[in-house]
Amino acid sequence: MHARSAVVPVLLLALACGCTVQHVIGQDDGTCDPSAREVCDGVDNDCDGVIDEDVPGAGIACATGLADTCADGVLVCDGTALICQPQGRSVEVCDGADNDCDGEIDEDSPWERIDDGLVGGDVRAVAYDPRHAGVVYAFAGTLVYRSDDGGATFGQIGQSSDRLEAMAFPSAQPELILAATSSGLIASDDGGYTWRARALAGVPLRSVYAHPADGARIYVGTTGAGIFRSTNGGMSFEPVNVGVPLAQFPSFDGDPSDPDRVVAAAALLNDQGTLSGQGALLTSADGGDSWAVSLANVGMAYGLDRCPDDPDHLIAGVAGLGVAVSIDGGAAWAAAPALAGQSVVDVAFGAGDCSRFFASVQPDGVARIDDGGASSTLPSDTGMNVEYAGRVHLAVDPTGTRILGGNHAGLFASPDAGTWTQVDGVDGVDVTHLAATASGELWLTTWGQGTWSRASSWAKLTNGKLPRDFGFTVAPDPGDVSRIVVATFKDIWLSVDGGASFQPGNVAANVFDVAYDPVDAQRVYAASQTAGVLASLDGGATWTEANAGLPTAWDTGACICQDTRALLVDAATPSTLFVGTNGRGLFRSTDAGATWIAVAPQLSDEAIGCLVQTSDRLLACVDGEGLWESADQGTTFTALTTGLPELRNLIDVVFDAPTSTLFAVTDAGVYESKDGGATWRGLDNACLPFGDLTNPVVFEDGGTRRLVVGSGGQGVVARELPVAP
Repeated sequence: MHARSAVVPVLLLALACGCTVQHVIGQDDGTCDPSAREVCDGVDNDCDGVIDEDVPGAGIACATGLADTCADGVLVCDGTALICQPQGRSVEVCDGADNDCDGEIDEDSPWERIDDGLVGGDVRAVAYDPRHAGVVYAFAGTLVYRSDDGGATFGQIGQSSDRLEAMAFPSAQPELILAATSSGLIASDDGGYTWRARALAGVPLRSVYAHPADGARIYVGTTGAGIFRSTNGGMSFEPVNVGVPLAQFPSFDGDPSDPDRVVAAAALLNDQGTLSGQGALLTSADGGDSWAVSLANVGMAYGLDRCPDDPDHLIAGVAGLGVAVSIDGGAAWAAAPALAGQSVVDVAFGAGDCSRFFASVQPDGVARIDDGGASSTLPSDTGMNVEYAGRVHLAVDPTGTRILGGNHAGLFASPDAGTWTQVDGVDGVDVTHLAATASGELWLTTWGQGTWSRASSWAKLTNGKLPRDFGFTVAPDPGDVSRIVVATFKDIWLSVDGGASFQPGNVAANVFDVAYDPVDAQRVYAASQTAGVLASLDGGATWTEANAGLPTAWDTGACICQDTRALLVDAATPSTLFVGTNGRGLFRSTDAGATWIAVAPQLSDEAIGCLVQTSDRLLACVDGEGLWESADQGTTFTALTTGLPELRNLIDVVFDAPTSTLFAVTDAGVYESKDGGATWRGLDNACLPFGDLTNPVVFEDGGTRRLVVGSGGQGVVARELPVAP
């Protein structure tokens, strides 16, 4: 996209403001005439030694057509014509404004996107807009993607501040889109580009549905708070829970010929508010004033769809049952013979044929059902290149040419649900951890999109190199570029050939941090959520628990476990280790992890997310309390960033030894300190293209030193650092 011009031709401005424009007459002999009148032509017309001075019209106020401080201008001569120059123009800085009045905001950002090659994202919703042929939307995390070619390609167009769960298209307003988010209902009036809060602020929503027979009637489903209905297009809602059980409501479907008929899918909750494994299908004949259970004693019900050619023909995806079919508008249901007993999480009719539909079977992929449910193909995720397909959200092209499926790995397309191809343009990977090798290669793990490496552009580890979708951390050996440890969900992997191949370890644990002994190349340590501290004496091939002296398993909220989060090996004395826990403070070992003792009583009940060593101190990221420091090998700690709210919620901190600089990533952005943490400054956070940041990494790239951070769903950025002295 070209930047909007910061200057406007004088003729148009004159017409707009009633100004008189002097006609420019060129001089054919190139000489000046003392009696001539100076005009705007880059020539000294009146022979006074000054070019284009006192040009008629110069200095007159004008309107630039730009926004904010760039709106007001004056006419000036640029050597060829009078132009409208913004009066508020200044040097571009990172402040969210168009300072230099060129039509672009913060375009001179020191942050550079380096997410070339990354593809995928946690796609939780995909749908064809029934009001506009060929228009499709997909939600991945907080990002909104749109396709105008029927789903062949997508591009990011908008973003929400909260996780997007579902979308709806009210029939009465062609450009309005409603979206259910983790914190209420939001709306877009311009086809998904910009969004604003609509209703139910702060309420976590699971679904939203616009009734096709009444565009003003909107239903939203919650987890535990029941069903809400709007009769004014989603501007306000009322609960409609007569006959509604305690449940999560993933989907609705309405009769296009009767605005009072609606069906809801329910996943029942237990008394503690968590999913019970049971479900039901509900129907209402009075627009939601009351509900009746039409299918009970089944597994959790998820997706619903209605045949376009027969409003009474519905299908529902039910865990443990397969596909439930109704031919009377939802009053009665029967299990289809195909896929009987399987966990179906979404369903969609094919185009123009009620006897053919598609079913997302968790975790295996998508199946095509024929003969009204009598037969089916095997569920397939061929081409998705994933560990498992998981929960695939379906959308079928109304023309019948394409099936779209979105899951934790991205968006995929298939002509028949047999073989899938990843769709271009959905590239909001959910980065969980970044690391750099000594040779300058970057690595990252993601939550759902696998593990990636980057020399010149990002490439996913495929073809069985590391067959895991969900990763926690990646840790190259700083002393050996061939050795890389990657921790994924429930297991840990080792490469000794620079990532060409990986072998699994012998433990099942969620590992959050890895530390190498700088002297003994075979000694490696790991901090895990479910098994405490792990130690390896063979370079990371096998692991044993090393928890002597640590507290026994405790309730962390997520599990009853020895939840350790950060681990550090003392650079000068490698037999001294430190481990930070989730809620039990800090522990130190002076015998290479054989035994541990509690230190730092000031942090005894704290959650410690990172440990960093500088030349003379130990630093700890304390959950909700910022950065703390110790000058006595961790025995005692004092708060370092008290009074700095922007550094309260730390993600991670890295110490750049060549420049003695600390870089901290927080929920407020990226900060640096050049005086040991006494003072901090933000690193152009107004120019960061995203939030939800990961750990910072300093590395050298072709002789250039860079600071890199990733995001939870939007890619990776880097900025150049000063050359080390």
